[in-house]
Amino acid sequence: MYSEKVFLTSNDVDDHYELKISALFRYLQQVSTNHAELIGLGKKDTVDKGMFWVITRMKVVIHKLPKMLETIIVSTHPGKTSIFMFPRFYEVHSEKGELLIQASASWVLLDLITHRVKMKPFADDFEVPYEISENDIALPEKVVHTSLNFLEERKVRYSDIDLNGHLNNTKYIEYIIDVHDKKFYEQYRVKEITINYEKEINDGDIVTLSSDNQIPEIIVGELKETRSFTAKIDYQKR
Repeated sequence: MYSEKVFLTSNDVDDHYELKISALFRYLQQVSTNHAELIGLGKKDTVDKGMFWVITRMKVVIHKLPKMLETIIVSTHPGKTSIFMFPRFYEVHSEKGELLIQASASWVLLDLITHRVKMKPFADDFEVPYEISENDIALPEKVVHTSLNFLEERKVRYSDIDLNGHLNNTKYIEYIIDVHDKKFYEQYRVKEITINYEKEINDGDIVTLSSDNQIPEIIVGELKETRSFTAKIDYQKR
């Protein structure tokens, strides 16, 4: 289990002084990246072999949101690798050891040129030592939807993109959270969220956002009617 301490500042929280969902995803992504670098599977190690990491699905279950000026422990460990998928599991604890948040994710390696998933066996040195924890939750499932209603369009700006040149994973979460206003979040907070990343979004793209307007809620982002991401969000009353 790899862990990092994070001290929450005003940049990490909303107007309830609680950790923003986008900041939470940012720290989960950061601990994944740092651990991959530590075990020799980071950006340079993969790009030099013609591959790069992509997250395809993520699930987060929130028991309690930490607040500003608190220190949290963000931990991760790999699960058992399948033919093409590298699972990861996460835990967020308070400094006193209280389990606040659990998460799971499915990562894959894509070919740098074709952007196709690399299947095993492709390199013996990409065997990731795995762990099992009693706090591991189920891997994120496929999110399905039926009837949806148009919400808004968002144009991807330069500051939205990541080191791979695509819309950053945390920005997807901001797009999803922002479909509701301050009045909504005065009544509700996010309890659980699952997101399926289905198609890359690039600088300048126009993302169309739709919802089924229910709780739990399905929110979909599309590019010219091609689905880019699908998320399922459950809320709880404050």
